[in-house]
Amino acid sequence: RTSALDSHTDGWRRAEIPAANGHSNARAVAKIHSALANGGRVGDVQLLSPEICRSVMQTRIEGIDLVFGGPMAFGLGFGLHPVKADRRNLCFWGGWGGSRAIIDQDNALSFAYVMNKMADGLLGDARGDQLARATFMSLAAMSQ
Repeated sequence: RTSALDSHTDGWRRAEIPAANGHSNARAVAKIHSALANGGRVGDVQLLSPEICRSVMQTRIEGIDLVFGGPMAFGLGFGLHPVKADRRNLCFWGGWGGSRAIIDQDNALSFAYVMNKMADGLLGDARGDQLARATFMSLAAMSQ
């Protein structure tokens, strides 16, 4: 088993591991994902078509995930809410160590949490969860 300490090496940082070991900060991750949250547009630049952005939210597969051990649903490259009745135009993903990204098309919002100290979680952790909950509670309070 690989531990968080294994990632603290130059070799790890230089490695090209698909779907893993991306290195960034929360602002950059949120900005990249803002294209999906805003119909493909970032500022004055149209990066993706609105159709592609909508297609990300379409369920591609769902069921018990054998890695995470619970119900999961997946759109195009992202997780979707596992309960179909609660699903909306929101997708997410997290990373080994605690990172989390959420794309909410209904609110034109992208959220990212990137930690400076890795935890052992595979799909985010309590730190990012708490910030995400606070973000959505603030959004709900603003709309009242």
